[in-house]
Amino acid sequence: MNLALPFSVAGRIPRRDYWIGFAIILVVLAALVTFFAAYFSATGGDAIDRVFTYILFALFLWVHFAVTVKRLHDLNRPTWHYLFYGLLPVGLMMMVVYPTLSFIGFALWAWTKYHLGFTRGTEGLNDYGPDPLAPDEPDSFEPA
Repeated sequence: MNLALPFSVAGRIPRRDYWIGFAIILVVLAALVTFFAAYFSATGGDAIDRVFTYILFALFLWVHFAVTVKRLHDLNRPTWHYLFYGLLPVGLMMMVVYPTLSFIGFALWAWTKYHLGFTRGTEGLNDYGPDPLAPDEPDSFEPA
């Protein structure tokens, strides 16, 4: 697995790296939520603590964005599709006031996880680089 996985949006990643990145995101997010929930309940948390929390949340969002976009690139889909694969399902799920929209959001989220996590990427060279599962391809790719 490439160490630039969580930070760069360039290139493509296979399904395995997507699931590894997604699992890391979930574990780290769960740990951070647990830690900050305990910390804020114990100390009350001041403005600096909350700013630090927002910075960590922004970092989490960037990592999620980078991993998802690289997987979209493997499927030869443009970066702006992240709106449908990353933001829309989560946004709808957070609308707990409207259970129907929340259910639709969860269904979209489940579909995107299935599509990104189990669909084979484009075989061979595509608009975003060489096939990550084909090590024999030359490294002479120039992005469009």
